[in-house]
Amino acid sequence: MNYHIEYFKKKGGKKYREGETTKLEKKLIKSMLNYNIRNQDILYIINYGRETTINSARIDDVIKKDDFIEKVCDNELEKYISKINHIKEISYRLKKSREAMINAIQIFNNPSMEFKYESFCVFSQIAWLGLLQEIMAENFGKDSINNNKNDKKLSLTQILKKLDKELKEPIKENILKIKELRNLVEHDIYEVESINRPEINGVIQANIINFNKIISKLDIRLSLEEQLSFSLQFGGFNKEKVISLQDSKKTVINSFCESIKNNNYNDNVDFCFGIYYGKMSTSKNNADRVEIVDGSDTSENIIKVIQEKVSPKYRPTDIVNYIQGKGFKNFKIHNHTNLWQEDEEKFRDEKNKYGAMVSVNWLWNEKWKQYVLKTLKEREEQKLKEQEKQNQKSA
Repeated sequence: MNYHIEYFKKKGGKKYREGETTKLEKKLIKSMLNYNIRNQDILYIINYGRETTINSARIDDVIKKDDFIEKVCDNELEKYISKINHIKEISYRLKKSREAMINAIQIFNNPSMEFKYESFCVFSQIAWLGLLQEIMAENFGKDSINNNKNDKKLSLTQILKKLDKELKEPIKENILKIKELRNLVEHDIYEVESINRPEINGVIQANIINFNKIISKLDIRLSLEEQLSFSLQFGGFNKEKVISLQDSKKTVINSFCESIKNNNYNDNVDFCFGIYYGKMSTSKNNADRVEIVDGSDTSENIIKVIQEKVSPKYRPTDIVNYIQGKGFKNFKIHNHTNLWQEDEEKFRDEKNKYGAMVSVNWLWNEKWKQYVLKTLKEREEQKLKEQEKQNQKSA
């Protein structure tokens, strides 16, 4: 969570440009300068958790305006710094946990790895154990992860039993199902084709998504999205190969898949992420937007299928040519640039659906193209009305 943004949301303060210091930050900087804290340490403290960091020039600004900036009280400064120190102190276990999950994903997505399911289960369990230990320590104290009966730490299963309110039941079931799969593949040899089943893949995908959501809440910098895409690259489900497997192995895996389908949380995405990916558009000028629809092939328990839905993308020159074709012959590239720069934060933000970043280029979509045309028509009408009023006054 970004502490600075959340603070001002709660206080109802105005929105600040990301590269500038907020009023609270200026007060904090002045207080730290008053205690002769070094500039580099001040920058570390202020920049911690910030999406956009500040530089030493912001400290110089505070020094120049010293007479106009108030200090925070010692208690508030201590609370602010101790919060950062606390996060720094516990982050080692989280980093270790995150690295284990990254290893799990990267090994699974490596086409040269033959025992990817086995490796994923082992690394996933290590990742979850570290993450849940951190949650236990944060909620119930550092000693809560110790086993009172011996000098060892609580096991993953023991921790799951203690986290009643902190973890949803489908997520617990998902972690236990991965543990069950680990025990299954750890003590015997299974061909990849026998394990590569829609039910198992759905549980694994949900396991990653759940992990990323939870660790991101603890510290946004540890989000898996900061380093890699956490969608697993599953191979196609080959029904013929599964049928040809040894009966004994096939029976065990089939039984495990049935336990997934019969689980009370089978229709919950926190337990089994039952979405399968279809062919995506490869054209750079097309969007990779998809639409989820109900699947019709129930014989393989495919619940949902993602179908391709192409949305055209336009370069600035494409927009200009289109607008000129609509009668605005004097509309040039610089006019187009001036238009989106009127509110860059709105028009260049992918959340507002006016376009998207494709490779290293920003491409506009149909919504933007129609917005430009509509805006120009409205401004042309307004210009004619003003001209008409001017003519009437002159007459």
